[in-house]
Amino acid sequence: MRRLTSVAVAAAVAVLTSCSAGDAKPSRDEPTEAVVGERIEVVLSHCFIETVTFEGQEWNVRFRDQFGSGDYRLPQTWEGQGVIEEVESNRARYTDDGGTELEFLPVDHPAVTPMKDFLCD
Repeated sequence: MRRLTSVAVAAAVAVLTSCSAGDAKPSRDEPTEAVVGERIEVVLSHCFIETVTFEGQEWNVRFRDQFGSGDYRLPQTWEGQGVIEEVESNRARYTDDGGTELEFLPVDHPAVTPMKDFLCD
């Protein structure tokens, strides 16, 4: 009976070890897929997303999509570090490391309200 218990424990350990090995995430030192676009930091003020510079142009989100660090609309997965890539001539997609996606437009686009020097409560 004791031998059977030892064999069962050994088998369980082997199964758990092999299953958990497949779930391991690569460390930051391991090579990953090539990054398309540019890694940037998107800075939040208390009330809004700061303007970013990408490919020599200033970009921001539509006014209706704005949120800040003190905002109830701040995505729970927000990390603020990620990749931005131009998907059309006047549209860029930002995906942060937490999975949040934002659409950026040039700051002179009619849907974008300039946020520089904008004060909030």
